[in-house]
Amino acid sequence: MENRLYRQLHNDLSRVRRFIREQDLVSLGPEDRRDLEQAAAGLEDRLQAAEDQLLCAGFLGGTGVGKSSLMNALAGAEVAGTSHRRPHTHQVLVYRHVQAQLPPFVEQSPAPWREYVHQADAVASMLLCDLPDFDSLRTENREAVLQFMSHLDLVVWVASPEKYADRSLHEVLGQASKAAGNFYFVLNKVDRLWDRARAEESLEQMQRMGEHFRSQVAATLARKNAGTTGESPLLFMVSAVEEPPYSVWNQLGMFRESLFTRRSAKQTAAIKAANLEQEMRGMCQPLHAERAALEQGAALIRRLRIEVDNEAAAWDRDGANILESWVHNRLEPVLAQQGPGLKPLFGPARMVGAALREWRRQGECRQDGSLQVDQEEELRRLYPRIENLGNKLLTTVLRTEQAENVRPVVDEILNADRMWDRVNSGWQGVIHNALSWRRPIRGLGLTFSQGAVYGVLTMCLLLGLGGRQAWLRLFEQPGPGAGLEVLFGILESLFSPMGLAALFSFALLMLGAGIRFYRSHEQRRKDWARIRGEQVCAELCRVWNDELEETNRRLEEAQSSLDDKLQALETILNSGR
Repeated sequence: MENRLYRQLHNDLSRVRRFIREQDLVSLGPEDRRDLEQAAAGLEDRLQAAEDQLLCAGFLGGTGVGKSSLMNALAGAEVAGTSHRRPHTHQVLVYRHVQAQLPPFVEQSPAPWREYVHQADAVASMLLCDLPDFDSLRTENREAVLQFMSHLDLVVWVASPEKYADRSLHEVLGQASKAAGNFYFVLNKVDRLWDRARAEESLEQMQRMGEHFRSQVAATLARKNAGTTGESPLLFMVSAVEEPPYSVWNQLGMFRESLFTRRSAKQTAAIKAANLEQEMRGMCQPLHAERAALEQGAALIRRLRIEVDNEAAAWDRDGANILESWVHNRLEPVLAQQGPGLKPLFGPARMVGAALREWRRQGECRQDGSLQVDQEEELRRLYPRIENLGNKLLTTVLRTEQAENVRPVVDEILNADRMWDRVNSGWQGVIHNALSWRRPIRGLGLTFSQGAVYGVLTMCLLLGLGGRQAWLRLFEQPGPGAGLEVLFGILESLFSPMGLAALFSFALLMLGAGIRFYRSHEQRRKDWARIRGEQVCAELCRVWNDELEETNRRLEEAQSSLDDKLQALETILNSGR
């Protein structure tokens, strides 16, 4: 096809079908998508077949308006004879020139039809279709006739002075999917208004009736085209029974010249393309509704993202308060036990530690490092905070008109249980890593201090028990004899009252030193647990805040998806036609 409009229509239909297949539409259900896909496929098939230069014209009117006589008068021969009566009132009568090919759409039409072949050369390039009288059409047959009409290039609406204001004519006109520029309106049998004796009054009456008919048609077309008035309807006042030369008031010659003058291929293509364009506009009405739904959905999600951003400070504060309390009360005592135990201690300090732990064992249960986040009641206090966020955002959704199209997407993103599961999973990983970390607590200084203190106390005890004179002789004259003298002196003094008192004092001092070293060791472990707890708390807060950012990210993805669909749809609906 060389016609530019044909190429544009083909490209638009391809984009429509691709959009329907590839995009998840928010306002159209599966059945609506299927119907739209079928309509686009059917229109594309008709676009491919539009190269046929046979112009198809349909004549539509009420009972007794003279459609057959009008077609005969226009053709200059009897193509629609009186014997061509419909066996059924809902049949379409098709008049084809003997050398013309019957278009495929006629044979495929669901409307019942009957064909008649003629030899009137004046209408050899046109297919004349006498459509059923619309005032005798049953409701169940009207759709089939309207579908047949959608394949016609031209439609001639025939009325008479008695029936031009018939409501059924305007009902069918409002339902016809055809370019208004390819409609012809004929007021037939106006000879009944002519009175030679009252010529001037007769002409005025014809003019008033024609203007009234034209205004009614224009109003119907304006309603059909959503208020767009367009060009004035083509209206002809004729009498099909008058023989040439025609009276001045009979516009039959003008109508014949306008309708049946041989058209060039370019003119025929323009007529067919204009009709297909009009039908495509009607087919795309659901896509206009989809565009409105996408615009409203994208605007709604933008508002939700703003609300999420406004919640960030309160979200962070609430999470930090509860997490810090839980870490201090529950996690730090467990972390304090994740060290070397009593290994850095020895002597009295280790004995004190062992005794105290044995004494506390009945009152305290050692944590085994298997904290389960979902079983921690204090942490579950944050679940209502997630629910509160979802309820707040869903309230915004419910207050927005036409929000039901994006409600499933928002519900999926703001599902409190899924959000809580993700937070729990992240927290559990952080806590598992914290409890699995075995960084040793350095105890070299503690070990050296214990050895020094214990050694000094022991040396003082030995010096006191051995006596001053014995030790001086050992230092002045070192030897076995002096050493034995010191040893016997110690043994002699050990069981004396003074020696027992010294031994008791030594034990108290050693116990005091052991307690001091044990407490120092415990404080070091608690300090380490506190520092480690602060680190873990920061990681838990990060997981908590990441969930809000994840929610915002998902909303952003949903908005981006809607924006992409909207952009693709705008390209289709705003294509230059």
